[in-house]
Amino acid sequence: MAGQVLMMKRPGTVRGIPVTPEEPWVRYYGVYAEPGEVLGEAALSSDFLAAAVLSAPTRQQCERRLRALGARFEAEIVID
Repeated sequence: MAGQVLMMKRPGTVRGIPVTPEEPWVRYYGVYAEPGEVLGEAALSSDFLAAAVLSAPTRQQCERRLRALGARFEAEIVID
């Protein structure tokens, strides 16, 4: 199983971004802003602030990992 976590851009000044995940099941990770950058509203469905693709041997484990990584994004992304 595989899935993705996406966080859309939102207006404000970026103060914190997620730490790069070190888990081997994170297959792709990208952050598309830097601390200090001023963002506007997302204009397109692809205006991501952060994205990750991950894998797991079962659907249940994949869903758990997606929720955990999503929670990390929410906690570590700081926008004033």
